[in-house]
Amino acid sequence: MIQPIIQRIIPFCMLASACILWGSSFVIAKNAMKEMSAFDISFWRSAMACVIFLPFIIRNSKVNITKKDLLHFLLIGALTVPVTYLLQFCALHYINAATAAILIGVEPITIAFAATIILGVKLQLRILVAAVLAALGVYLVFADKANSGHWLGNGMVLLSTVMVGVWVALTKKSLAKFSTLISTSYIALFGFLSFLVVSPFIDLNIGNYSFETWFSVFLLTATSSVIGHLLWNGGLKKVDAGQAGVFLSLEPLAGVVLAALLLDEVVTRYLVYGLY
Repeated sequence: MIQPIIQRIIPFCMLASACILWGSSFVIAKNAMKEMSAFDISFWRSAMACVIFLPFIIRNSKVNITKKDLLHFLLIGALTVPVTYLLQFCALHYINAATAAILIGVEPITIAFAATIILGVKLQLRILVAAVLAALGVYLVFADKANSGHWLGNGMVLLSTVMVGVWVALTKKSLAKFSTLISTSYIALFGFLSFLVVSPFIDLNIGNYSFETWFSVFLLTATSSVIGHLLWNGGLKKVDAGQAGVFLSLEPLAGVVLAALLLDEVVTRYLVYGLY
């Protein structure tokens, strides 16, 4: 009786844990950004994740993966790493982080619609309502710090949420054929390879940064890019994409709470409203 309940709860716990780890990335990255740009952090984080996952790819080289599967992983990797990251980071040149966080709160809604279009999943009213409420919760958290910003910055962030919806749906599709580890490993590999397209804009002189900065990037890689994605994909394998998308509302909330606890940032009434 208890075991089936636990088995049903575990995937949701994995999704929630992944989003909390992704939320913690803002706190970790803040330390690294004392010396390294957000653009460079994303590149080196992607490179480290690729190195970590590469042994699993080599070890499972005999797995039957077709050219079509590789193209599928390439598309997911490109949308997950360079496209989403670059849209969001470039947007920060035009709008502040709070405004970006409000717009990112739309992700549960875009995932619900992407699952309907790509996976043919029937759009359930309760999932759509939960996604809207999740987005509203994010708005309440950041409303007092946000500004209207520039239309280009707003558009970039909104486009990134569409990309997130697409790659979550495509990842769900790949998990129907491959294990969590295989899917995550190949997505990380092709995400890094896709990032090489913009490598001329990366500062490749690793001696420019201190040990503390590199440790922060490694910690960010381990918690967010590796463990976070393994937990997310593990939960996504067992849960509908629309349901999983609702948990992404925990990401900005976790980031704000951890920033308040660890960085002594002010907790406003909007944060309290959003948490409820």
